[in-house]
Amino acid sequence: MGKKDKKKGKGAEKTAAKTDKKLSQKMKKELAVKGEDEIEKIVAQIEEEERKQKEVIVKIVPPPSCRSNFSFSAHPEKDELILFGGEYFNGQKTFLYNELFLYNVGRGEWTLVKAPGGPPPRCSHQAVALAANK
Repeated sequence: MGKKDKKKGKGAEKTAAKTDKKLSQKMKKELAVKGEDEIEKIVAQIEEEERKQKEVIVKIVPPPSCRSNFSFSAHPEKDELILFGGEYFNGQKTFLYNELFLYNVGRGEWTLVKAPGGPPPRCSHQAVALAANK
């Protein structure tokens, strides 16, 4: 009576799972012999680096360094001012910046925003801040 209720095919599934597991272990051993067992670690490191490169970093900082020819715009929706770029000449060398600072007028604090894919350093440029279409 118990055998009639038994589902067929369970043994085949278990055997296939064991076979797959053994093949996986065998492949790992072969890669270890060839010195390629750390491929998974290398791929994980590359993925972590790519994630960090796409990450936007926002942190509170002291006021920006001395500079001229930067853009300075009022934020259209918040009580903030936006400062981008600029240059500084120390008498011998000119330094160009591509830093993006936000100044919160209410709190009186500067915030530096670092984002991937930003424009190159620039000075004597123009900028317009527009409200986002929602």
